[in-house]
Amino acid sequence: MHPLIMKWISLSFILLLWSNVTLGQNTWSLQDCIEHAINVNNIVKQSALQEELADINLIEAQRSKLPDLSANLGAGLNFGRTIDPTSNQFITETFLSNNAGLSSSILLYSGGRINKNIDASAKRAEIAQWQRKDAEFDLALSVTDLYLAILLAEENKSLSESQLIPLEQQLNDLESLIEAGVRPANDRLEIEALIAQRNLDVLQADNSLNLSKLQLAQLLQIEPETLVISDNEEVGDLLDPFSISEAELFENMLRRDPNTNIVDLRIEEAEINEKIAEAASLPTVSLGGNLRTAYSNQAVDIDGFAVDFVDTEILINNDPVTVGLPVSSPIFRDKAYGDQLSDNVSLGFGLGVSIPIYSNYKIKGSIARAKVSTEMQQIMKDEQARQVAFAAKQLLFEARAAKTNYENAQLVLQAQRVAFENAEKRMQAGLLSNLEYITADTQIRQANVSVILAKYDFLFTLKKMSLYMGQ
Repeated sequence: MHPLIMKWISLSFILLLWSNVTLGQNTWSLQDCIEHAINVNNIVKQSALQEELADINLIEAQRSKLPDLSANLGAGLNFGRTIDPTSNQFITETFLSNNAGLSSSILLYSGGRINKNIDASAKRAEIAQWQRKDAEFDLALSVTDLYLAILLAEENKSLSESQLIPLEQQLNDLESLIEAGVRPANDRLEIEALIAQRNLDVLQADNSLNLSKLQLAQLLQIEPETLVISDNEEVGDLLDPFSISEAELFENMLRRDPNTNIVDLRIEEAEINEKIAEAASLPTVSLGGNLRTAYSNQAVDIDGFAVDFVDTEILINNDPVTVGLPVSSPIFRDKAYGDQLSDNVSLGFGLGVSIPIYSNYKIKGSIARAKVSTEMQQIMKDEQARQVAFAAKQLLFEARAAKTNYENAQLVLQAQRVAFENAEKRMQAGLLSNLEYITADTQIRQANVSVILAKYDFLFTLKKMSLYMGQ
């Protein structure tokens, strides 16, 4: 094959591979990661199914106000002396019977238990909704933490790589001074050691980056190689913690915190359960009705009459005379199946009243347990409110401290940059020792790392606060 053709084939193959890799590596924003994680996370899916079950239970409770309806159908083969269901007569012949019916009942009065059960089911459905939101909230915080950890690792890696360039330049300048006899040859060892340390820093940052990517990819249930995140998270885009009061944050956390809402709903449910327990001491009134019919293969129907003459002796003028008297007898035929079902229809209604008189302390015990449960839920509410108040104070303190720390770290970095630029100039002029240069390099690196750490610490606290503020 011609070399030029081989070259074009190789180039086309490389472009194809590159395009496949590019298509497989979509850029993920933080919002994309959170939404995708919520869609694929099994804990969230289980919470959604629990919510669905609660909705089903609510529908079931609502439909309990309607009458029920059931049908029955039976067949039997009877031997010996048995009552024929179609005639209510005892017969001794073997016969086949068939019966069918419909029955229905409705609870007319139960002390309001049906409506209260509906209210309790509605509260449980709301609780299930907030439990799903709680799972989503925890997942969003985990995704945010890992997402920012990736950005932090990327900045650390970029910082370590960028600091290698001036070090290598300084080593070249030092080589020139050594060749000129201005500096001793051993001076290069300290710079080479520092370069090796920066290479190690790059390797460690890369390992941290890969680990964070692996952990986030596991939450997203994708391959780590396809995870490319967008660096669009900036502090300036978020709210200012000094512009938010503690009371404002506390109110927002109370309103949006899933656990707080769950506790409030559990108190309302417990209060409803008290009323349900009390209603058990009231009478219940129910109405029922049924429609029945039956068939028997022994059932017959009259199909006319037969007239026969029977010789009968009578007296005429005291003389016995034999005459034929007419006697009619019915002619029977088997009664048709459909005729039996229509002729044997019976309809009945019944009204029932149940009055609880003595229940071995079961009703009173249920009432007492319901009241204790309400008190326990109230204690949990007070404790939850106390925890949220403390969490609001702590979060606001951490956010304000993080902002102050970030601003101070930036000021320190600016001063260190000036000092390091001066150290580089003096090093190039041969007026600075290796120890002094290494000290300056270490200080500028520490300042850069401090800014990066402070930035992402501030970002995480602001992201968490934004979730509670509904932003």
